Amino acid sequence: MEKDKIKTSKWRIIGTAFFGFLLGRYSIQSFEYTIPRIFSIIKKVGIEEGYEIYANSTILSLILTVLVMFLASVVAGFLARKKGILVGLLANSFSIILLGLVFYLAIIGKENLYIGNIPAQLYTSISFISVILVSILGGYLGQKYYSPEIDLDLEKNRLTIFGIRWFHYFWIFPLIIYSFLSTAIIAIYASILVSLAGFYYTVHPSIWFSSWLIYLFFVPALVMIAVYLLGFAFIRFWELMQYGQEISKGWKHFLWLLLYGVGVPILSFFITANVIEITYNMSKPITGDWKLGIGLVLIIPTIIFIVNIFSWLKGKLSRNTDDL
Repeated sequence: MEKDKIKTSKWRIIGTAFFGFLLGRYSIQSFEYTIPRIFSIIKKVGIEEGYEIYANSTILSLILTVLVMFLASVVAGFLARKKGILVGLLANSFSIILLGLVFYLAIIGKENLYIGNIPAQLYTSISFISVILVSILGGYLGQKYYSPEIDLDLEKNRLTIFGIRWFHYFWIFPLIIYSFLSTAIIAIYASILVSLAGFYYTVHPSIWFSSWLIYLFFVPALVMIAVYLLGFAFIRFWELMQYGQEISKGWKHFLWLLLYGVGVPILSFFITANVIEITYNMSKPITGDWKLGIGLVLIIPTIIFIVNIFSWLKGKLSRNTDDL
């Protein structure tokens, strides 16, 4: 089926915008749950202090919010199939209205208020404008890169999305998606941290034969196990939730949903949290080497990005030449 022949009803626009809204809300909550716990491990403080550190990280909070709003609008625009910009704005409309109100109050306010070290007027204006721009851009990109070949919901009932009835998302998001997102965030951080730790051991022969050498092999294996369990559980949960599935029924079905949707993410979260704590207790080179490690780790994705840009330009130019 060609992309231009696919129709989008007003109910799908509303539904996908609401889906994007829920995805954005619970993604932010996942960050707010996970990052303070990472801070508490890094700083060796309690969870309360971790939340305080996160609350004072205004730039980090802004970056994460903008990133989440962008991803939510991309997903909503893709699922809507058409009118991506409208759907992207609708998906983030709650945040746009709220930030607009805060921006208005900050502008008319006579007191010099600060959010962290940034004037409230400047912070709210940047937040307000950024969320609008990423909503438009995300919705546009979601629609632009939509393809019927990768649409898992194309031939299914209009009241379903990803093969799941709409009303199920009212409990899937707060109970299941929230758990998976929180675990995915800490798993990504643990993977990067363990990769850097391996890099330090590789380039510092003086610590090759320390008592921590066994963890250089043991800890990465734990991370891979945790990531595999999370991915496997997510796939299995989605299969069990498909409309009309015949895998299991009754109480057995409920128990499998509970295991894959809640039990395995909790186990994976526990493993990755302990991996982070173990890694931070390992002997490391001097603090300055962290910057070198991060820089070297970023070389590979930078090269890949540049190669992809050149490939895209080459494809564009070749198509233009063929039209002549």
